[in-house]
Amino acid sequence: MENEKILITGAGPTGLSLANLLSRMGTPFMLIDKNAHPSRESKAFGIHARTLEVFDQIGMAEKVISEGSIDNTVHFFIKDRETAKIRLKDILPGESNFPFFLVLEQYRTEEILIDSLEAHELKVNWKHELTKLSENDEGILVTIKDPLGKEKELQFQYLIGCDGAGSIIREQAGFAFKGKTFSPCFYLADCEFEGGIEHGDSYFTLAPSYITGIFSFREKGKFRLFNFMNPSVGKDEDEELTFGDVQKILDSNPYLDLKVKNMEWSSVFRIHARLAESFQKGRVFLAGDAAHVHSPAAGQGMNTGIQDTYNLAWKLSFVISGIAKPELLKTYTQERMPIAQNLHNTTDRFFQLMIQPIRILNLFRLYFFPVF
Repeated sequence: MENEKILITGAGPTGLSLANLLSRMGTPFMLIDKNAHPSRESKAFGIHARTLEVFDQIGMAEKVISEGSIDNTVHFFIKDRETAKIRLKDILPGESNFPFFLVLEQYRTEEILIDSLEAHELKVNWKHELTKLSENDEGILVTIKDPLGKEKELQFQYLIGCDGAGSIIREQAGFAFKGKTFSPCFYLADCEFEGGIEHGDSYFTLAPSYITGIFSFREKGKFRLFNFMNPSVGKDEDEELTFGDVQKILDSNPYLDLKVKNMEWSSVFRIHARLAESFQKGRVFLAGDAAHVHSPAAGQGMNTGIQDTYNLAWKLSFVISGIAKPELLKTYTQERMPIAQNLHNTTDRFFQLMIQPIRILNLFRLYFFPVF
């Protein structure tokens, strides 16, 4: 461990991508996660063209694409009438080698990233938790608790917090994290359905009081249900969504004739829109949800975190190897903060339009949104 220059906390897509990028540059690191094993939930499921370009540079784009689905059409329904559809396979013609939206569960993306590390004889240190940090003349002194509860002090040149929206690194390093929480509860469930929709495509059904999204995974018959503003389910944040609740959501929409066969995973949550005051304090950096959280509109969260690490990895490697001066690292916040701010502002405005129970906004949701 004494040769490792960088400590990465959090082995989600952001931390794993950073680790893979650093490994290709020959920059030693240690990657820890307080959990006992990788995530087993689907969570984020959309990978954008730019992220696939990053994966291509670390030799895993082909594998990721082979595991997911790119031939997906989104259908918009108002009541029982289809008003618009968008094919996602060729949404960026001529702009990228990957001109599509890839549907792949987050846990599978993480597995591929972990496999890539292990192929280079690197690993995630599971059940290791950072409990204390302080900056000194030589870098960052941290205290890490191992799976047996034993604590050990270690010295690193830099610390990267990729530990999610509830980041311990952000809290201990004293970054302000300002923003808001949207009031309606949102419901997610990964299910198998029986009924009148074809597997392979995705569907938005718009009603005056709620919106339902149904997205196909590659596995036959498996879908992601996304629903909000639905009065038929009175669950609060972090409460359990039951099999019966999912059926109530489907039954409340008279334009969906679907029955739940099986439910693998569900979540009840409120959307938070928050942004750290900076993405760097001295030798401590934040990336992904630790730095910025926002609505899931267009599936930007995981993608933005991975792209954060692409910006940061080469800069850290250049500074540690002596190719560049430490001042280069200041450009990380300068370059990534405007992107996070823009995403924060646009998704904030989008969700205000989508969730406000005002008649004129109902008209927008029902008749203008699908065309737009």
